[in-house]
Amino acid sequence: MKLNLFRIRPAFALAALALVAACQDVVQPKQANPGDPFAGLKAGLHPVLVVTEAGPVTTYAEVRLRRVQTSASIASFQAQLAYDTAQLSVLGADFPAGVDGAWHEVSPGQVRFAGAAAGGLDDVTMATLRFASRKPAGQRTFSLDFQELVGANDFSDLAPMVAAGAPLIVSAYPAR
Repeated sequence: MKLNLFRIRPAFALAALALVAACQDVVQPKQANPGDPFAGLKAGLHPVLVVTEAGPVTTYAEVRLRRVQTSASIASFQAQLAYDTAQLSVLGADFPAGVDGAWHEVSPGQVRFAGAAAGGLDDVTMATLRFASRKPAGQRTFSLDFQELVGANDFSDLAPMVAAGAPLIVSAYPAR
């Protein structure tokens, strides 16, 4: 049996072309996730609310501050979280180990909480608020206002470091 090179050459050419095209997909630079809520943040402290659903009747909201280009550690804080009373009602608040905290429902739709940490707080959860859900999971509406932030190193007022005009970042995953 004699091989006809004129018939095999086009097959080799197509195979080589497919190999080159496949290699180009592999070497393309990795692009940032366009949906990453933490990409491109300016220097300062950015309020982050990590919202998770625990079944159809409970919602958790972890309050955090994302530090960007700052090493400020927080000794104490006071904040107020506003929420939609048609969707949620507050059940309580939990504070991480090392944080002495308290919460109070100022009025329906407004919960105030405060805490102090002798060792200072860095990039950790400051408080976790628990809510009873009245409607199925969906877009939750919150607003968060830090009224007081005190620095752990020198007891300075850190409230001006909360990024001015930066919207509250509501995320399903923590700021890392």
